[in-house]
Amino acid sequence: MRLILVSNRLPFTITQSNEKTELRHSIGGLATGLNAFTQHLKKSENMEIMWVGWPGADIQDDTVYQELINYACHPVLIPEKLMERFYTGFCNQTLWPLFHYMPSYASYYDDDWQAYETVNQLFSNALCEVIKPGDVVWVHDYHLLLLPNLIRHQFPHLPIGFFLHISFPSFEIFQFLPKRCRDDILYGMLGADLIGFHTHEYSQHFLKATLRSLGYEQHLGLVSAQNRFIKIDTYPMGIDFNYIQDRLKNEEVITEKAKLLADIKNSKIILSVDRLDYTKGIFNRLTAYQLFLENNPQWLGKVVLIAIVAPSREEIDQYRLMKKEINELIGYINGKFGNTHWTPILYQYKVFSLDQLIALYSISDVALITPLRDGMNLIAKEYLATKIDKKGVLILSETAGAAKELVNAIIINPNCVLEIANALKQALEMNEYEQTKRLTMMQYLLKRYDLIHWGTKFINDLFTVREEKIRHSEKSLNKEMIDKIISKYNVAEKRLILLDYDGTLTPLMKQPQLAAPSVEILQILSALSKDKKNKIVIISGRDKNTLEKWLGHLNIILVAEHSAWLKENSHWQLTYHFNCGWKKDILSILEIYKDRLPGSFIEEKDFSIVWHYRNANEIDGEQVARELIDYLITLTATEDIKVMTGKKIIEIKNARMGKNFAVNQLMATISANFILAIGDDISDEDMFISLPHNAFSIKVGMEMTRAKFNVRLQNDVISLLQSINRKSVI
Repeated sequence: MRLILVSNRLPFTITQSNEKTELRHSIGGLATGLNAFTQHLKKSENMEIMWVGWPGADIQDDTVYQELINYACHPVLIPEKLMERFYTGFCNQTLWPLFHYMPSYASYYDDDWQAYETVNQLFSNALCEVIKPGDVVWVHDYHLLLLPNLIRHQFPHLPIGFFLHISFPSFEIFQFLPKRCRDDILYGMLGADLIGFHTHEYSQHFLKATLRSLGYEQHLGLVSAQNRFIKIDTYPMGIDFNYIQDRLKNEEVITEKAKLLADIKNSKIILSVDRLDYTKGIFNRLTAYQLFLENNPQWLGKVVLIAIVAPSREEIDQYRLMKKEINELIGYINGKFGNTHWTPILYQYKVFSLDQLIALYSISDVALITPLRDGMNLIAKEYLATKIDKKGVLILSETAGAAKELVNAIIINPNCVLEIANALKQALEMNEYEQTKRLTMMQYLLKRYDLIHWGTKFINDLFTVREEKIRHSEKSLNKEMIDKIISKYNVAEKRLILLDYDGTLTPLMKQPQLAAPSVEILQILSALSKDKKNKIVIISGRDKNTLEKWLGHLNIILVAEHSAWLKENSHWQLTYHFNCGWKKDILSILEIYKDRLPGSFIEEKDFSIVWHYRNANEIDGEQVARELIDYLITLTATEDIKVMTGKKIIEIKNARMGKNFAVNQLMATISANFILAIGDDISDEDMFISLPHNAFSIKVGMEMTRAKFNVRLQNDVISLLQSINRKSVI
């Protein structure tokens, strides 16, 4: 098997010097971060690895091209001007600030968006050249959000994973993008089988965006879209913990440590390492250090801040201005507090190698990591890994993804300089016992959930999702299985047949009152109920008066409002005493949305309320419904109320009302050795999950389901019941 990794940049970069073209290993970035995982796959899993990405420049030399191929790298060639529009434009002046909650830094130009589309298509074309049967494709990061769906169109059955290495914003921020862009981005990502994020928060933001923008609901992280199922899950990226600890024994690292310690004598060391970026909170960090020195004069001359800033995106105006401001502030702090014997801030504006960083991590007493927003932040994890003696303190922003794991760090708000200044004092004065206790717990997590664990779990989950899809494709009810159902039916002594009503026995109608049973349905139910071995149950969300009017004359069991009412032996009985104190407030909200959306209407039942929008304008209806669902779920989060969605309806009911309650009650009193259950929407999933293993369960429609089988159409249910009835007579 071969894993194709797709990222904006290859692990090799083309450089030109003295009219000579060379191929060099990329420093930092995604390719370097994934190195340990890819090496593990090659050695332990015997898996072939291929990289697809941009090589950093045009390839003029056939020798260089061949060298890339020899390294299992397939270059995507992108013209310079197009790359400028794509990378500097849409990626870094539109997506980057928005996804990091800084819309004031964002700009949008149609030409940039078109460049983004074009480059994603170029990547798709490149992949079409190399994909072979049996391959698995894993697409990475925000540069290639459209790519999964482009590949999916070409390879419908190809296993595709996607991982976003930055944060995914809340919908309120995401909708700053033009609607066409954000919809295409969501569709693009949903082309994958598995979509991964660093934190649960980012996963939930994505699921909310798919609901609000596209109308796709989720169930336990599974989204049904475009006749496919996509899993959305959380995978906090780790580091190569063992490698970092091993490098501490390397001669180069030991030498570097000695040099650093010789230069910095008798001072506590605070380390700040970042790429030049407005999301990193560098200015706030420096201001907080200044405040710390002002508030704590006893530390003057006894502490030094090593500030490492790696050059980045200096062609963008905000970055040039930021560099100027950082330089000026560092100069001011050093001038105000420093003297000929002590410089408060040692500033380096350059790229450091990993060995140099490991040396710096290991000698630093405090790591000051305070991004305003960061998808994960692996620097925090690398710092902790170097602390073999269990001495050192991490100060970490609460808005970094890593804060969700590293809860034993000193967690701060990166916007509050006083909070950061106080954290510096706490860190520098923390006793060794407390440092050891915190570091031990964090290192345990980092070692257990390292880079290899992260990548292996993602790939394993991708295979699991694909296997589930294959199993689902095999669930379509065929003639052989129908014959088996009829055969089991014929030999059974006691049968329980559970049938939903709307969408199962009758088609879904624009007006609920128009869904009265046909003569054919009544004849089928009557014939089945006359067999003394049968117990026929209509289990519906309908109110009891409607079910009584339409079906009350038949010798069958009726269950109304999902489980609130049950009629057996001619008498309706309440199954539970439900609290309906919530209905008045919910009704007032639904009235507002009914007035907002022409064609929608409210159906009030004894213990539930339904908002219908089947008759509304389709586009407006979906948009208003998404907003209402989101509002109701938030509003009722702490109440014993459940918000359910169905086919063009939103239903609010008591949480204890569900078809599973009625099914369990019926199965306790009816000892059936043949059970058949059929339903069409999410409320029927409660019924399916309650059934014993030997029951036959069928979902109308080809969505993901807990039922054992699917049929495509409501008419297929009628055909099946007719076949059962005919076979039983024969």
